[in-house]
Amino acid sequence: MERTANYFLCVIGCLLIIGFWAIYSSGFSLAVGINSDDMLLRHSVYLCISFFVFYFASKVPYNYYQKVSGYLMLMVIVLLVLVLIPGIGKEIYGASRWIKIGGFTFQPSELAKVISIIYLANLLSNKQDSLSYFWKGFVGSSLAVGIVISLIAAEPDLGNGILLGTTVVLMLQVSGFKWKYFSVIIFAMAAGGLAMLSRFDHIMKRLNGFMNAEELKSSSGFQSYMATTSIGSGGVYGAGLGEGQIKLFYLPFVNNDFIFSLIGEEMGLIGIGFVLLLFGFFVFFGLKIALNSKDLFGTFLAFGFVFMTGLQAFFHIGVNLGLLPTKGISLPFISYGGTSLIVMMGCMGILYNIALNGRSRTRELGAVEIPFKIASKKSHIPS
Repeated sequence: MERTANYFLCVIGCLLIIGFWAIYSSGFSLAVGINSDDMLLRHSVYLCISFFVFYFASKVPYNYYQKVSGYLMLMVIVLLVLVLIPGIGKEIYGASRWIKIGGFTFQPSELAKVISIIYLANLLSNKQDSLSYFWKGFVGSSLAVGIVISLIAAEPDLGNGILLGTTVVLMLQVSGFKWKYFSVIIFAMAAGGLAMLSRFDHIMKRLNGFMNAEELKSSSGFQSYMATTSIGSGGVYGAGLGEGQIKLFYLPFVNNDFIFSLIGEEMGLIGIGFVLLLFGFFVFFGLKIALNSKDLFGTFLAFGFVFMTGLQAFFHIGVNLGLLPTKGISLPFISYGGTSLIVMMGCMGILYNIALNGRSRTRELGAVEIPFKIASKKSHIPS
């Protein structure tokens, strides 16, 4: 597994290098409000911190998080509640998602996603005998995580709420729960979505802008229209590094929510194809690490981190290509954002630790034949 772990690190390194360049280039955008040198300096600080967090996380045995998952979950719920309290939570662009610490802002929802995965992985690995029961198994495993998702959505941060909810569904399905149980989650997510639409007007405007991007390109569909135009103008080879034009004409959040469109314009089809390939390799090596974990907790934990990262990339790219409504989701390892980068690198450190402690030989095919029944197949895996 050491070779797989090293390949995994190479993929992450390539994504970080692309992100470093893209963030510097996006600093020339008039819409960002901060010059490229200042942005690059801040990003460099975040990178240094994230490397330290990665190193620390890679040295701590991943089973340690299993022991403290309950305490971590309680802590993150408290943080999410504090964010919603006026005077404590910092409101930016109409959403209260941050807590300000000194000159930096901290986004608890990023940490909440990771801790929810750790918490759920612990429950699933200890509840194999309860998987066939609805209340004891299914509801018991998803209740606390459902509270976290509700608090994230209330900020409002519908994008991260959907991201975590989808990750949870995949983790529950991989563990072996029956499909019929998921109708409850689907109903809850639909009801929550309708409630969000009725409470927050900007969500309906985004949805309307997505459905009518061409007609509303000067109002609610502006971001989606500009993002797709930027990618289309890049052609096959792109305009060249730093030579993009769309960023100069007020495409908001080009350094974060729409950084994929910047890559498309400046690096062209070749550039975005390379990014897609890297994320494909990320998922491939990540799943390989999960399947070769020495225990169920490591398997579910690795699955959760890989699902979360892969889905986040999918949502971000889908928004930039005009295939999904704008959600405010960053591109992992590439977008500007300190909390997101640091937390993500912490996850990668844990994944790396799982890889180094995994089995050295490939598991028998029976463990992979039915991917949504991994847990039930574990008993057939030779030690």
